[in-house]
Amino acid sequence: MRVLVDAKVHDALVEKLVPLVRALPYGNPADPKTVVGPLVTRKAVDGVFAKIERVKAARARMLVGGPAQGRVVPPHLFVDVDPTHALARQEVFRPVLPVMRFRTDDEAMATDTEYGMAGAVFSPDVARAQRFAMGLDAAMTNINDQTRQTDIYGPFGGEKNSGFGRVNGEWIIEEFTRPHWVTQQDIRRAHLF
Repeated sequence: MRVLVDAKVHDALVEKLVPLVRALPYGNPADPKTVVGPLVTRKAVDGVFAKIERVKAARARMLVGGPAQGRVVPPHLFVDVDPTHALARQEVFRPVLPVMRFRTDDEAMATDTEYGMAGAVFSPDVARAQRFAMGLDAAMTNINDQTRQTDIYGPFGGEKNSGFGRVNGEWIIEEFTRPHWVTQQDIRRAHLF
């Protein structure tokens, strides 16, 4: 996940985002208040901290973060992340959030990533949000709402390396079957040959 923010509202959004990320409860997954639990393996923890060190070395600023507690990685928030950095281009699936500033919609749309599962666009200008959403190379986009799982009637899947097509409802039929048209003539006809 990554957040692209219009430069006009970037600083104000980050100012509100920092305390929210800091307040995310993390730790024991048996505690119902926990939002961020442990990673499956120590190798996964080491991998995420390797990404964190690389993005810090690339001069991104860490505004929220901290050391692992066993296999629990506390939420991390970075700003000034270069859009070409791996953290901005890969699906990390860890509690690490890069926030990137953009000045024009075209700049924001020029995302050089091989993934495209889901996105969300927030804007008081709904027409702008719709144009932006239609230009995203993603399988699912929510306007003025969080990204989320779809229901069983909507298509779920990803673009590029984020999936193999769409599942749920009738979309799954198209993905996992191949049309094969078979005809049968029961009345004998005189053929020309």
